[in-house]
Amino acid sequence: MKYFNSKSQAPLEFLTTYWWVLIVIFLLIGALWYFGILGPSKILPDRCSIDPNLECKFYKLAETDAGTAIVRLKLTNNFPSSIVINNWDAISTQGTSLGCTIMPPVGIWLSKETRDVEFAGCNNDLAGFVFDQKAKTKIVLSYRPALADASFSKKIEGEVFATVTSVESLLGVPECNDDTDNDGDGCIDYDGGEAGTDCTSPSDPTESGSACAGGGALGGGPTEPLECFVSNFCEDTAVFKMSALADAHSEIPSETNFIYRACCRSATDTLTTDCSDSNPLDLSANSDAHVADGSLNYFGVPVCISANAGTISCRYDTLPCLATETCLATISSLTDAHAADCVTNPFNEKVCCKII
Repeated sequence: MKYFNSKSQAPLEFLTTYWWVLIVIFLLIGALWYFGILGPSKILPDRCSIDPNLECKFYKLAETDAGTAIVRLKLTNNFPSSIVINNWDAISTQGTSLGCTIMPPVGIWLSKETRDVEFAGCNNDLAGFVFDQKAKTKIVLSYRPALADASFSKKIEGEVFATVTSVESLLGVPECNDDTDNDGDGCIDYDGGEAGTDCTSPSDPTESGSACAGGGALGGGPTEPLECFVSNFCEDTAVFKMSALADAHSEIPSETNFIYRACCRSATDTLTTDCSDSNPLDLSANSDAHVADGSLNYFGVPVCISANAGTISCRYDTLPCLATETCLATISSLTDAHAADCVTNPFNEKVCCKII
């Protein structure tokens, strides 16, 4: 009994003698936790998880010197077929839209192609981005397979958790190192110097010149002799523009009133908008126009597409375009018509084109 009492007395004597040490340790741990040094966000690794079929190759959360927030991603569409993006949004941890003034492209997204997906001009009071601190943002998009009915829609929700960086003042910084897509083609700054990129080095003062390789909305490059699609992003040849993806008015590509572009590209040739090959459409005016079959000479403003080496041939069909063709757009009738893309809510008359 005496031995038992002596064994239990030792811890008691230690606590009564060094109680102040334990209090100091607890206070220190509490202070570190209070100031976030031991918070779970400091321990957890950065991550980007959108969807298994949207591979996140790069991600960045940033606070600008103007006080706005930026969310920047580089995503690859690994769905087995092309998809149509209906809309995007960046959401705060409280579930509120960040109200970004610059949003990622919508419309068709070809399979295996990489896009720079950027939300800019976002409300940082809602985002809560603090330089060099961890932050989290939810990414929400709705889409459908390109061949699915227009009424079909699926939603993807993912999140980006990362340390916030800063976007410093752009004055005096070369365009190829200013963290900005200066020419709006989807490629941002120097990207390794692949052939065809906008920038030759980070010190290149001008970000412009040619389609970007390995980046941008269509970073993987064309894979077919002729590919056409409608999107609010086009780094290739814009044949004409539309006010919407469906039931739209149209304009010539040099006008700036509409954001959606009937965009074509080729893996084997260089495309132009001159009329040496094909005049698939006519417009009633340069902008805010109705369209018609170009072979009918119904209107007076031609919409054309040509190839330097080959010859582009276009025709109209109410049946699906052939496997050797690409669908440029659809129209509501052959004269005095509205236009639409080929997948969102297409009209019956399809403009089918190919290189011969």
